[in-house]
Amino acid sequence: MFYKKVLVLDASNVESIACLGAHFFYADQPEMSIRYYRRLLQMGVNNTEVWNNIGLCCFHSSQYDMALGCFGGSSLG
Repeated sequence: MFYKKVLVLDASNVESIACLGAHFFYADQPEMSIRYYRRLLQMGVNNTEVWNNIGLCCFHSSQYDMALGCFGGSSLG
């Protein structure tokens, strides 16, 4: 996969990490996808898109409590 090769050369390439997260999500591997999106958070990419993608991955992994927190549902109670 091309994006994995890019990460070997530049481990902090945001686009490659995000694309790999999307790839694993659509390959029906949301647990792997979460790892890449959390890596983006650790790198300081803290935006709505990343949190939405993490929430979707948690939802598809049946981690509903974490999914609600990602979508802002924790402030409902």
